[in-house]
Amino acid sequence: MFEFIPKKFWRFYAVGFFTSAICWLLYEGLYRLHISESFREAAAWAVSYSLTSVLAHYLHFRLTFDSRRPYWPSMWRTLLVYGTSMVCSSITDHLLVEHMHHRLAWAVNMSGFGLINFFVLRYYAYHEVLPKWFRARRQREEDAGHPTPD
Repeated sequence: MFEFIPKKFWRFYAVGFFTSAICWLLYEGLYRLHISESFREAAAWAVSYSLTSVLAHYLHFRLTFDSRRPYWPSMWRTLLVYGTSMVCSSITDHLLVEHMHHRLAWAVNMSGFGLINFFVLRYYAYHEVLPKWFRARRQREEDAGHPTPD
């Protein structure tokens, strides 16, 4: 039924589910600690997300992606992606909790940014080979005399 979805995508979400569970536990603990009175939910989100980003990198490096980069160069790129994602998702989390329960906002945020992160991590942080359909399109454009910039 889901044969068209690459196994790598399923591994990404399996690792993501595990690290999200850890992130959720940290979030709940930090939320109860009131680490920020003004931004209680967003602060708990930002700290828990930051801490689990290192774990996520290690697991994705070992289990999910066929990285063409060594561990440490992929680590700083991953943390750059996760850092950018954390800032953007912290803002959206803060906005979402004004309209929905903070736990629902957490799930919406995690799902949306997880999908975006998959593609950005795959090609930027881990530098995997671009998909066949993309390489074929690029080749057709170059053959037609319309080179695409790298």
